[in-house]
Formats: sequence, C-alpha cells, structure tokens
Amino acid sequence: MTFEELFILNITKEPSVLDRTILQVQQSTQLQPVDSSAIYNVGYESTLRVLTIDFQDGSAYQYYNVGPDIAQNLVNAASVGRYFNFVVRPGFYPYVRLN
Repeated sequence: MTFEELFILNITKEPSVLDRTILQVQQSTQLQPVDSSAIYNVGYESTLRVLTIDFQDGSAYQYYNVGPDIAQNLVNAASVGRYFNFVVRPGFYPYVRLN
C-alpha cells in the first residue's frame, strides 16, 4: 500500500483497511528505546515509510511518509524530544494516534 493510499484511507476513515494496515505496521516494526523524557520508543518501517513513536505518557502514534534519514536522525539526536518537536510534529507528516 502506498503512502497516498494510506493518506486517503485516513481522510475517508475507511477503518477496516486502515486498521489492517496499522496492525501490519505494528507487527513488522521493531521499537527501540530512546533516551528522552518525552519519548519512550521509536520504530521505523522502511517499506511503508512509517515512523512509530511511543511516548512516555503512554500514547502512541504512527507518522506516514517519513524518510529513513528523518527516522535515523530522530534516534541519533542529542535531544530526541527537541528533534521530534521541530522536525516531525509541526504537521509535515500525516499521522494516526494508535491508542
């Protein structure tokens, strides 16, 4: 499934297909802990270009059409939370809250 198809599904709220895609990404993504007061785990699924982030408050999100360099820079950032707030969060990437 392409990013464009995922984006259209998110907009149209076609839950059965979107839910299956989210589950597929969750099952294929290995999360790694990061040193951050805001972010607990980060994972990246390169085929679909999906960045998964688990936050310290228990919330989890998937961000779509994220390049591998952005995902790698996030994990390696001196401040993971600051990198997230300036690069990922501002609305450049469509996202879905998982819980």
